[in-house]
Amino acid sequence: MAPEERRAKPSLGSYILWVAMIVTILSFSAFLVWSEITSGGGYQDSIFKIMLGFAGAAIAIKMAVDLSKAIRGRPTPKQLSLTLLKCSDCGLKSEREFEAGDFVGKVFEKACRKCDGPVEVDLIYTKSQAK
Repeated sequence: MAPEERRAKPSLGSYILWVAMIVTILSFSAFLVWSEITSGGGYQDSIFKIMLGFAGAAIAIKMAVDLSKAIRGRPTPKQLSLTLLKCSDCGLKSEREFEAGDFVGKVFEKACRKCDGPVEVDLIYTKSQAK
């Protein structure tokens, strides 16, 4: 049974928080740039505040891009559950897809391909499927 791909999405509250932060940073950045352009203050102070304003705008744009990606959702990786079988006599290991009822220590009589000995479930684990 192949697992279905799910998409994780943030809550509505986190959307509102992101939008509020973006608007606040953009407003503050625009205010810094506008106030320094219109004030005619010291050269070094003006350059610093203008650069700070543009840096804030860049951060807000990056946050907006991240928000748009979050709205679309990010796929969670598909997981494949596997069972590792080990022969009690010869130690031969084999791997197969997990089946309902498998548990560590479960013994299968005469299931070894090499020696027809008893095989037991040694390990159950999951791994991500490659796309």
